[in-house]
Amino acid sequence: MPSGYTLQKRGCNASAHLLPAYPVFPCSLLTLFSPAPCSLFPVSLFPVFLFPCFPVPCLPCLPCFPSHMKDSSQQLLDKAARAIEATEALLENGIIEFAIGRAYYVMLYITKALLNENDVHFIRFDEIHNSFEKAYVDTGIFEVKYHYWLVDAFRQRIIGDYYTEVTATEGEVQKILEQSQEFLKAAQRYLENKEQDTGEG
Repeated sequence: MPSGYTLQKRGCNASAHLLPAYPVFPCSLLTLFSPAPCSLFPVSLFPVFLFPCFPVPCLPCLPCFPSHMKDSSQQLLDKAARAIEATEALLENGIIEFAIGRAYYVMLYITKALLNENDVHFIRFDEIHNSFEKAYVDTGIFEVKYHYWLVDAFRQRIIGDYYTEVTATEGEVQKILEQSQEFLKAAQRYLENKEQDTGEG
């Protein structure tokens, strides 16, 4: 008997492995312990020498949601997360003027990821800002503060990148960074909920 085989059940791609006869769990519970959606416990988690083993198929998934976020949107969110790390590194080294720019770009990548989900693509900053406001703020999906933070961070970024005298303090840049982190969490939460709603539909 091979160590595993692939099942197609209710739209879920599930692996079945040689597992002990007891217990048998729905894959929705097992995903808490496994990195792959709808997969069963790896054999190594069980004392297999104590029980007879047999292949256990994936039971009905409750729930099993396919990912509907575009890969390009996820890549932009990942880039936003890396920009947060870059901003923190610049702040730690006291490079305030360029930390402002990285903090703004966190918000920019998030905004582009959200617009990308609607197949909206712009290059100019003002078009990106305005499109986010129309699509997500005016519709009540995101609070108006996120658009305000985006525009204010852009203004600070212009000063940091193009002016020789930068008046922003480390505390002010830290505040922009915290705002961008909150924005990222809000965007991730929205997209995850959107995926679940689509899966249920």
